[in-house]
Amino acid sequence: MLTVKYLTPTEITKLFTKIDSLRDKALFGLMYYYGLRCSEASRLKLKDLRIEDMRIFIEASKNGISGEYALSKIARKLLLPYLKERLKSKSHSEALFLSKKATLESGHLDPSQINRLYKQYAKE
Repeated sequence: MLTVKYLTPTEITKLFTKIDSLRDKALFGLMYYYGLRCSEASRLKLKDLRIEDMRIFIEASKNGISGEYALSKIARKLLLPYLKERLKSKSHSEALFLSKKATLESGHLDPSQINRLYKQYAKE
């Protein structure tokens, strides 16, 4: 039987102190706050955000319920600085979270890259 281990609040705080990248802080902040799977986070697009009324649309996977959610204060605090940086990029990709090797038309982070990043930060 699979045992699921959850991070304690202390472990979560330690994890976020190891993350310097605005992209990764926003990514893992949204994943943690909204309980997103790597696949759900990798599919987020810029158009899924409605900054004017602070809402986000999340397309669920594995028979979950897709829906629109309010952006919490915590999510906004992590996401808005990243968005400023993201919108300065020359990429024409619709992806919210770009790979460091993004091309002009594509380059979203894929689930395996997100998993690798998490393991890297957790190890630190």
